[in-house]
Amino acid sequence: ATETAATQSWETTREFRKQWWSFQPIADPAIPTEGNEWSSHPVDRFVWQGMTKRGLRPGSPAARRTLVRRTYFALIGLPPSPKQLKAALNLPHSTLVEQLLASEHFGERWGRHWLDWFRYAESHGSEGDAPIPHAHVYRDYVIRALNSDVPYDQLIREHIAGDLLAKPRVNAGLGLNESAIGTAQLRMVQHGYQPTEPMMEMVRFVDDQIDVISKAFLGLTVSCARCHDHKFDPISQKDYYAMFGIFRSAMPAIVSINAPGQLERNRDELAALKPRIREAISDAWLQHADRIPELLTADDGWKKAIKESKADQPLQIWKRLAGMDDRQLVAEWNKYQSQQLARVEHRQDDMKARFRRAWNPTTIQSEWFRSGTAWRDGVTRAGEFFVEPDGASLIRSIYPRGIYSHLLSSKHNGQLHSPKFKLTSDSISVRVMGNDLAQVRLVVGNYPLPRGGIYGQKTQPWHEGPQWYKWDTRYWKGEEAHIEVATFDELTFFSQAYRGGRKPNTGDGRSYIGITDIVFDDDGQDKPAEMNQSSAPLFQYGQVPINKEQLAAHFREVAKACITAWKTRNLDDRQAAFLDSFLQQGLLPNSTADIPVAGKLVAEYRQLEADIPVAERSSGVLETVGINQPLLDRGDYKKPTAPVSRRFLEAFGAREYGTELSGRREFAEDIVHPDNPLVARVLVNRVWAYLFGEGLVSSTDNFGRLGTKPTHPELLDHLASWFARNGYSIKKLIAYITKTRSYQLSSEPSEQAKTNDPANTWLSHFRVRRLDAESLRDTLLATSGRLDRRMFGSPDSGSGNRRSIYVRAKRNSRDEFLKTFDTPEPL
Repeated sequence: ATETAATQSWETTREFRKQWWSFQPIADPAIPTEGNEWSSHPVDRFVWQGMTKRGLRPGSPAARRTLVRRTYFALIGLPPSPKQLKAALNLPHSTLVEQLLASEHFGERWGRHWLDWFRYAESHGSEGDAPIPHAHVYRDYVIRALNSDVPYDQLIREHIAGDLLAKPRVNAGLGLNESAIGTAQLRMVQHGYQPTEPMMEMVRFVDDQIDVISKAFLGLTVSCARCHDHKFDPISQKDYYAMFGIFRSAMPAIVSINAPGQLERNRDELAALKPRIREAISDAWLQHADRIPELLTADDGWKKAIKESKADQPLQIWKRLAGMDDRQLVAEWNKYQSQQLARVEHRQDDMKARFRRAWNPTTIQSEWFRSGTAWRDGVTRAGEFFVEPDGASLIRSIYPRGIYSHLLSSKHNGQLHSPKFKLTSDSISVRVMGNDLAQVRLVVGNYPLPRGGIYGQKTQPWHEGPQWYKWDTRYWKGEEAHIEVATFDELTFFSQAYRGGRKPNTGDGRSYIGITDIVFDDDGQDKPAEMNQSSAPLFQYGQVPINKEQLAAHFREVAKACITAWKTRNLDDRQAAFLDSFLQQGLLPNSTADIPVAGKLVAEYRQLEADIPVAERSSGVLETVGINQPLLDRGDYKKPTAPVSRRFLEAFGAREYGTELSGRREFAEDIVHPDNPLVARVLVNRVWAYLFGEGLVSSTDNFGRLGTKPTHPELLDHLASWFARNGYSIKKLIAYITKTRSYQLSSEPSEQAKTNDPANTWLSHFRVRRLDAESLRDTLLATSGRLDRRMFGSPDSGSGNRRSIYVRAKRNSRDEFLKTFDTPEPL
């Protein structure tokens, strides 16, 4: 080994290791001519050839009853009922196979196998064992896909880049984008509980993703190259980090999986109605504004509102000045005006001196990554408003310039993710508003779970007007992070478990959030101070009022100027704050009774808005800008070296991905490329193993040098080439194999087989097999008459009567019955 390392380059070593059988192109071997007297099926001919060379002969056929039960368990995982058994005994075997392949329970049986490859679980493990949001949606997707016989190469594309496909697979009946669900498998990883080393945690869970995908689809242990070039296979450490960059570039997310266009329902109609609603309300407000002097002074006017006004509301100016004599009023007005201008100028200077503006609405719109339907309106000018979805009020708020998720409907959902950045500041301040447990948070190292204590940097705004919130980021200095803004059901962790004592409007899909500014503070000082915007227009327009009457008239003229600006869409942030203050205090008419014309429009609006469906959701990932991961010296996350370009394995002539995105789409196409001999070989070997009890390659997850060689290499290649020619159909492959004489043999060995082939390597008889854990449990339920055959939906307790594939699969509390009988662990 020392001499080899000293004299051979990696390229020479790689080319030598590529000579291993599994890296060779798939041959389409000639079908043996011998054995025709036993069977005309090509698979049987290859089996005959293998056994006769060892002096063996095929055993007797299985009893019909045995074969029926064997086929039932293999294809749907359930025993036949007495009635089904009686009917099957009179059917040709090929007809029975086709009937079982058409059964809805086929997807449940083979979906269980598929979930095992991807370590399916509904929690992340570790101390907290946090739930994986919507994990069962992925389970149901797998069952539907296998029942529909979706081609295997299509499923590979969906599992890696289903959210990026130009023509996604749509389930019209359920209204789902099935392709978008496939990437949920990237979220089935283990996560540490409140890790203090974010980069170490990210290295570990991306390593999980690479390990699962490379074993499931390629039968290779690519993760062995994390710390050094693979010791046995043609996989370099650079190969590993080329793949690492692909999956690191994808941000964990909750994604909408509705069919394209569904969540956009009535968008154009709603957008067309809003200006009409604005015009009708503003006309009524302009008429109402003429009464402002009267309302300010009359006992039955705004007396209570004036008394209860707060320091940051315009009526506070009237409350303080209206009782003064003319001379005092003018002096106090000039004082307020100079203070206002000085305060604004001071705070503007303070913002420039103390804070670095990271993003404002314009840069958020152009630079951030988004999912869902909530952000289609982009950056909005001041004056956008929210139409109440029900109740007596017409509208709820008038907003300053920003990005808001709910301008057409609070059912519109989504996430915003900032580009990744290195934390160098002492704090980050965000100016946000929202309701129903929407959230903005700092995500360190792509870690998708909530952190507590010093680790938790998140804000759940519960108010209409934007306010500043500060996060202390000193602990995380030097780490990679991004900011996530999300409506309630889009939070990347399981939101139902983290309500903080407040109950949102769960069930109706309503949640909303808005963001107007983000700044970094390098000196660890306080968050930016709020500027009193709502009173500012009083000091911007008209002349100085010299008495109480002129002050009342001034309120009227300022209000009319702001309303007119709102009507013509020329409002600025201060005017928006002024109008919204009046609206929140109930000083402006805002009901159907007050404004019947607007009421009719709002009723029409609400009818259209109610028709918007609540989004269907799944765990998944969000596509972002690609990151070339630095190679880690000896796998140590503290020792990054040169970045490695994203690409597929060099053993297959990999090219660097030129895309600025993650490269997942290119990676998926490289995996399913016809020149890759591993994909078809690995899958047909898995199917053979599930049908015969052991694969032609017994190490189903490892086709590398430490794996076993195929017992029947020509048969393996025949099946792989047949599979590719037949459209990568898993059902057709199963039918092709189960209709062979080899599959229908008795499990009773001949005396010759006992002596010459005790392990039954050459398949002269059928292997004796025990029921797996799920089939054993399902059989007990079926035989006792208690099996609940309802499909899909949320997981159930193991004490229930549904099939085992629907039993809750938490990593830290696995079902005891299934665990006792060795169900695979999702590790």
